[in-house]
Amino acid sequence: WATPAGRLAMDTVVQYCMYFKTERADEEIHRLNIEIRRFWTYMEDEERFLWREEHGDDLAHQVRRYCWRRARFNAEHCDRLRKLEKVPGFTGSLQSG
Repeated sequence: WATPAGRLAMDTVVQYCMYFKTERADEEIHRLNIEIRRFWTYMEDEERFLWREEHGDDLAHQVRRYCWRRARFNAEHCDRLRKLEKVPGFTGSLQSG
């Protein structure tokens, strides 16, 4: 740090670190875009499945209770994902896939 060569070396190291952090961040964004879409699809598929089961005869009451819990969980996560979708720079998708 005390010499110009030392400062140059540190600046170079910092620049390399920032480059690799940026590269990893891009990879993480790509991975999260995939995970968000999978999670959204899972919630939709589960809702359709439970709706069918809820209207059957066997264990309908227990399925209905489970549906209520899942509906609260899904509503909270859907709200969060919709807020995330509005963030500038969001590149994901909230469509099933």
